[in-house]
Amino acid sequence: MTFLEHGSYSIEHHGDFIIVDATGPFNEQSVIKYKNELEIIIQRLNGRKWKQIIIMNDMSIFTPEAESELRETLKLRKNHGLIFSAVVCGSKLYNGLIRGQLSRCYLSLDIAHKFFNDLEEAKQWLKNNSF
Repeated sequence: MTFLEHGSYSIEHHGDFIIVDATGPFNEQSVIKYKNELEIIIQRLNGRKWKQIIIMNDMSIFTPEAESELRETLKLRKNHGLIFSAVVCGSKLYNGLIRGQLSRCYLSLDIAHKFFNDLEEAKQWLKNNSF
């Protein structure tokens, strides 16, 4: 059985930053599509070190299959220069769930990360953490 993608996102590339603005929930199909789009952008970085800001809106949680696939995207990102990840949680209602899922993923791959409630705080943290 084939499932339709659930969840939406946009990806922007600015110098040594990638900014992802996402709204879930997410299933495996949407994370696979995200991984494929992200690979194209990562190739443009030519192995340079980079940082990311992930903005999680609304109910941005992952099915178990999607969380597993997300780990694969993080492994890809780390292997291609990801150094720091700032995560902005826009939903107070789902904040704990979002942080729990993403923490499991980041910690399992030893990726430096921090959670924020405000985009400007996230940007400042990344500026203060140089390569």
